Amino acid sequence: MLKFSNILAWLVGGLFLLSLCFRAFVYPHMYIAPGDPYGISDVIELFLGLLFITLIAVAGLTSLFLLVRGRVGERKSGVFLIAFCVALLVAMGPARELALSVW
Repeated sequence: MLKFSNILAWLVGGLFLLSLCFRAFVYPHMYIAPGDPYGISDVIELFLGLLFITLIAVAGLTSLFLLVRGRVGERKSGVFLIAFCVALLVAMGPARELALSVW
């Protein structure tokens, strides 16, 4: 279970960075048809956001399982995982705005 929590932490962090890179470098250059409120870039961003929230939920459930049933080392990993996910959730809003202001 300890390996699974490490893999989840890497996946959540990687998806966080991927979504920020998409927002900063790809999103501003994708086409939106005149008169349309949304484009394909918004659909991709929605998919990335839903995937991020799903991974955060899985990581939260995994960390709760580790906190309840794990040994001492696994409990520390559960605390790290939940703290990491909360930090990324808090940082997501400001980081998205900052990424959009790159261009």
